[in-house]
Amino acid sequence: MRENSPIQDKQSDYYEDITDNETHRIFKNQLTVKTASGDSVTGRMYHWVCGPCSGTDLKDWFIICTNPCPYTTQSSC
Repeated sequence: MRENSPIQDKQSDYYEDITDNETHRIFKNQLTVKTASGDSVTGRMYHWVCGPCSGTDLKDWFIICTNPCPYTTQSSC
């Protein structure tokens, strides 16, 4: 998370507005983030743990899926 700290700020460029009855901020379909090793990867937010992860010392991490939507059962993220 420290490589991508603005991801926690809903006003950052990682988010966009959608409107149904109200306007909400959601993650964009394609995000470009930095890995812990400094590489860039582009994909869709697949899973985000904000805070501690149950049963581990890990906290504040996310998984980016680089496979295009729609996902199939043969593809893995």
